[in-house]
Amino acid sequence: MAIAELRGNAKTEGGGLRDPLASDIDDRLVVRSPSPEVIENSPDRRTWPTPRRRRRLPAGWPIAAAVAGWPLWWALGVTNLVFPLFAAPLAWQLVKRRNIRLPSGFWLWALFLVLVVVSGFAIDVEVAGTATSTGVGRYFALTSRLLNYVAVTVMLLYVGNASEEELPRRRLISWIAFLGVFAVGLGTLAVFLPTFGFPTAMSAILPESLLGGGDGGQARLAQVQPVLGETSPRPSAPFAYTNAWGNNVSLLLVWVVVAWSALGSRRRQVALWVLLAVAMVPIVYSLNRGMWIGLGISFVVVAVRLALRGRVMVLAGMLMLITVASLAFVVSPLQTMVQARLDEGHSNEVRGSLAGEAVAAARQSPVIGFGSTRQTLGSDSSIAVGPSDDCPRCGGRDIGSTGQLTLLLIAHGFVGVGLYCGFLIRSVWAYANDHSVLGIAGTLVVGLDLFYALFYSALTMPLAITFLSIGLLWRNQQLRIAAGHA
Repeated sequence: MAIAELRGNAKTEGGGLRDPLASDIDDRLVVRSPSPEVIENSPDRRTWPTPRRRRRLPAGWPIAAAVAGWPLWWALGVTNLVFPLFAAPLAWQLVKRRNIRLPSGFWLWALFLVLVVVSGFAIDVEVAGTATSTGVGRYFALTSRLLNYVAVTVMLLYVGNASEEELPRRRLISWIAFLGVFAVGLGTLAVFLPTFGFPTAMSAILPESLLGGGDGGQARLAQVQPVLGETSPRPSAPFAYTNAWGNNVSLLLVWVVVAWSALGSRRRQVALWVLLAVAMVPIVYSLNRGMWIGLGISFVVVAVRLALRGRVMVLAGMLMLITVASLAFVVSPLQTMVQARLDEGHSNEVRGSLAGEAVAAARQSPVIGFGSTRQTLGSDSSIAVGPSDDCPRCGGRDIGSTGQLTLLLIAHGFVGVGLYCGFLIRSVWAYANDHSVLGIAGTLVVGLDLFYALFYSALTMPLAITFLSIGLLWRNQQLRIAAGHA
């Protein structure tokens, strides 16, 4: 792209309304919609909107079907198949383009995908200190992970290569925000109907290894677990597990705030605070300490970035609302539940033990790993402990099931961890100078995904949200460059 020429055209002839997504929050850089002359004379017209064409379906509809339609696929029990299925038409549209642009640091991710394939050849290799891996399920698991990695990659490339006219950033953000609102609604409903569930439509057709979003073919609103001694509901819908709910909701809420605050009407802005207040109930009931920490990190990051750009009044308003919410929380029964969860760390020993096993496995095969997860010999307390009729979950725990980081360690070794995390870190670095609303939100989501790798699995929806966020950041960068920003 002839950046200098494009900048000149944008500066001298550019006009239109201020772009609230690409402009700096303090207006040090203002991006405006281009005039027709700028579009016509641009050396790379893909940066600007292209003439509207008649379509039966809007561009990017597979992303809408996969993301905004996720609750439907959860109810059907086929969430593991969603992204590979809908990435296929996007891949075909990419193939038809003459030139496909790549985001910053993409070579790291490309090498990771190659490594995932190479790691598959070690899936039958025995890992010292673990149970012997058998059965065809491990091949299904490996294939499913690979297909989902490729699928989110296709979505990233599609978003970054589409023009603003083809797939407006607002539209994509609205699809993500829709799922966030839906997840909060189902999470709230789960608190009051914790035992509600139903058999998925696909449970009678597909093998359990291919089913998603349910327990043995069941779609449930919550997981009822004795985390605090007595059983209590932990919201999970429209995801399979409560940890997945916490992971996804904390990422989705970032884009809900953007869609309903920065891009929404006055009514939407008021409704946003009502939604966030309601969301506090399922967030607390989820008992997800990692999610609580992540939300705290989110507030600190946004507050610091606002302060650095001189948005003191906005920051003061945030602090005031947080103070009021904190006081209401302290006097409510939710405060007791949070304190009890912080005092109860029953999963810490298990997580620590499995993390140690993952590191030990990675040391045996640091370059390619072992392709997939393995099971422990016994439990963290004794090698003699194993599953039984009375305790089916005793012993034989999956190494790599306690977070994306442990999965990467055992499945793809230290090199896999470096390539995976390296691409995400490179993405944050590449767009760190984007001080727009979208820039702050997008880099926050990518950073949170890195943090959550310590506790939660990234596949499939969390990684999809992260890659779509990188796609939005990449698109924003193109518009900011065209407006004259280096």
